[in-house]
Amino acid sequence: MAIFDPFKLRHKPPSIFPTTVKTGHVFSVVAKFFFTICTLISVAMIFSYIIFSGCSDYQRIADHRRFGRDNVISTTNSSSSAIGQKNQSSEATDISHIFFGIGGSIQTWRERSRYTELWWRPNDTRGFVWLDEEPPLNMTWLPTYPPYKVSEDTSRFNYTCWYGTRSAIRMARIIKESFELGLTNVRWFVMGDDDTVFFVDNLITVLSKYDHNQMYYIGGNSESVEQAIVHSYAMAYGGGGIAISYPLAVELVKILDGCIDRYASLYGSDQKIEACISGIGVPLTKELGFHQYIGLFNILNNGNDTNHVFAVELDTIRSTEFNDTDDNHVGIDINSLHSEKAAYAGWWDEKGEYKNLSLISRKPMQVWVDYDDRSHKIDVRMAPFNEDKPRRVLVSAVKDLSNVLLPDMYVGFSSATGSVLSEHYILGWSFGVNMDAPSLSLSRLPKLPRFVPRKIPDFFKIGMPLISLFLIFSVIFLVCFIVRRRKKFAEEHEEWEKEFGKNRFRYKDLYYATKGFKEKDLLGSGGFGSVYKGVMPGTKLEIAVKKVSHESRQGMKQFVAEIVSIGRMSHRNLVPLLGYCRRKGELLLVYDFMPNGSLDRYLYNKPEVTLNWKQRINVILGVASGLFYLHEEWEQVVIHRDVKASNVLLDGELNGRLGDFGLARLYDHGSDPQTTHVVGTLGYLAPEHTRTGRATTATDVFAFGAFLLEVGCGRRPIEIQHETDETFLLVDWVFGLWNKGNILDSVDPNMGSEYDQKEVEMVLKLGLLCSHPDPRARP
Repeated sequence: MAIFDPFKLRHKPPSIFPTTVKTGHVFSVVAKFFFTICTLISVAMIFSYIIFSGCSDYQRIADHRRFGRDNVISTTNSSSSAIGQKNQSSEATDISHIFFGIGGSIQTWRERSRYTELWWRPNDTRGFVWLDEEPPLNMTWLPTYPPYKVSEDTSRFNYTCWYGTRSAIRMARIIKESFELGLTNVRWFVMGDDDTVFFVDNLITVLSKYDHNQMYYIGGNSESVEQAIVHSYAMAYGGGGIAISYPLAVELVKILDGCIDRYASLYGSDQKIEACISGIGVPLTKELGFHQYIGLFNILNNGNDTNHVFAVELDTIRSTEFNDTDDNHVGIDINSLHSEKAAYAGWWDEKGEYKNLSLISRKPMQVWVDYDDRSHKIDVRMAPFNEDKPRRVLVSAVKDLSNVLLPDMYVGFSSATGSVLSEHYILGWSFGVNMDAPSLSLSRLPKLPRFVPRKIPDFFKIGMPLISLFLIFSVIFLVCFIVRRRKKFAEEHEEWEKEFGKNRFRYKDLYYATKGFKEKDLLGSGGFGSVYKGVMPGTKLEIAVKKVSHESRQGMKQFVAEIVSIGRMSHRNLVPLLGYCRRKGELLLVYDFMPNGSLDRYLYNKPEVTLNWKQRINVILGVASGLFYLHEEWEQVVIHRDVKASNVLLDGELNGRLGDFGLARLYDHGSDPQTTHVVGTLGYLAPEHTRTGRATTATDVFAFGAFLLEVGCGRRPIEIQHETDETFLLVDWVFGLWNKGNILDSVDPNMGSEYDQKEVEMVLKLGLLCSHPDPRARP
């Protein structure tokens, strides 16, 4: 009779070879700040919750008892070959052909040595425990331990995995250090951790399937991650495990050190070794495990008559692999995990009423197993802890166990865990041969450890919901911010614009360059758009950005093409047009920034700084040179259509540069310009332009004439006399003074008296001539 309590869950585990696994504006800054703070607080809360509510440490104790003759089953040693190279012998692989390399640490060996002792056979198995340092003098190295060696220093190797430990390098080099010992008669190097429990006989069975003279790398990589993460190092079957054939080891040790450095970012030793071996071209040969099924069977021997295993299973996981009927049953197993008979866990009370039992109820229970060798009948009963043995059987089977039971047999308990951790407690048990098992004194049995759920601090009860709520609002805020940001910086892109890609600026860059097109960075504005100063992020290039409204999509392609063409022009008296940007019916033209601004600032509204005649004639000559280049010297005729003082910019040396090509039009030399919408500024528009709608070089000359008069006179071409509410026309006024012979009376008084009268008179007369109503009379 045995008393059994499954603490949580039990599962048939997987396999033997587990491996280890600009800044913009205030809105943007606030969003990033709050989201960062929220994330940090949430992560801290989660880690704190894990630390404060983690499971307590526990132990699993395996107690095996023997009955029958007092002898020991041992494995016979095979003879060793005389050289440390590939063994070409055809004899079957046995334990002497396997060399174990166990990765250990002196800090953990005292605790984990018991795992190795479970499978290590001092007189048969060969290998070493590789430690990180010499054991202290006060530490006894027991004869049941494998011999040890101290690993080489690995500080020269790179390791860049921020969440791992450098010990992975030392573990990965165990194969190399083992190989360099020059051992003889080695067919397989089997590597594991100090918490790996190998089932040696099963290991031999599996490795015997493979030709040890070929390159083989055997393990189970998918299992290792689960073992390392879910079950941690307290698990008896845990840790990594791989098998490498001797020929593969020969090649691996040649490249291992360089490979470890190359894969410095990989987390564990198994990952590093697998990456190195893949470079050799040897794939992983997956084996589902040498201790796969509950520590009793594996994929090779499950169901074999040679197992000689009789067991009663209490199963809390429904495994379709073994045809389980449900996840709470009792089964009779003979040499296999396919139950001969199974029934839902329960019992019959004294009244003969059936009652269910939950195997994961945390409540202790009793199980009775009886076998009659005459009737070959196996009976299994179970009941709650304080109940008597039921008269009625839960599950029964008729099976002759004479071929299953041997004279020498082990009696004990085995359990396994899967994706959910479990704890099983055997509070007491008894066994009898040719008689009923002695009854247990329930009052003398140890108490089942009380499970007291760890109290969650009030801080977490209140804090976690608040943090979660805060996180949700932060995500919503962030999504709204991103959507708003994308909408804000949305641009129009069409297929035809690909050829102009290098001349196009991103709106986002121009937005940040001009600090959001703020009023304080406004350089000037007019009927056709506003100009803003900006500094390109990164390059720190000073630019001027002009916003031009352009609602017509039909002419946009031609307009952009002309703008890009104008950008290819190069003349010292033209403001360089760097490119464009198109967004929501708005066109942005990007120019080089001219530090002294536009000429009109120095002519009108009682300027603080005025230009003398020498400076003015220099500007006039520069504009004339630039205009001649546009009309005659470039590959196409460029009609500016808006020559005026506000579109003449002064560089650092006060040289005049004609700018603002937003209204410019191009046509080939020798061809006639097409009719367009009448655009320009009153006072600068030629009379024929308003009649025909055609902009020509003559219309630009007319505007240049008005420009000459305003530079010489310091007055606008058209002014409203507020006193009389009459319109003042500059060209008529200058022409009237010329008729009277007093043309110099029109000179800007801000120039003073120091100027060349002949030059000034020539400029004014030229201005009148260029402003002639008949285009044929203009120069």
